[in-house]
Amino acid sequence: MPGVRRSDVIVDMPSPPLEERRIVGIAGLPTLVVGVAALIGGAGLLGTALSEVIQHRRSAPVVALYLAALPLIALGITAIRGLIAVAPGEARVVQFFGSYAGTIRESGLRWVNPLSNLLVVLCSDQATQPVVDVGSLYQ
Repeated sequence: MPGVRRSDVIVDMPSPPLEERRIVGIAGLPTLVVGVAALIGGAGLLGTALSEVIQHRRSAPVVALYLAALPLIALGITAIRGLIAVAPGEARVVQFFGSYAGTIRESGLRWVNPLSNLLVVLCSDQATQPVVDVGSLYQ
């Protein structure tokens, strides 16, 4: 095409500086209670529905019991799957689909998105670089 110039020059651009974003996460103990209660409730509803089917009763709406049980079980699994423990002197680096989401430094039981990839960072009080375990906690 006349008048169009094409440049094949590759320019190395400096990467933008990465600043630490501290995130707290959701308290883990209430999330654990909700997750266990949802699993127990979902299993109970599923057991009731299966009992109704096995005994050939039509007194309870079986489809409604199944439709109520499945989201409860999914909620329980999601709540428990996202629980992490942060030990004193450690931090967790949270990555969501490969991009940095933040760092959890508060010790204790925390909940993060279960789709996140978590990296363990060992911290010290000295002015040294942290030791990063690049493996995922879920491998």
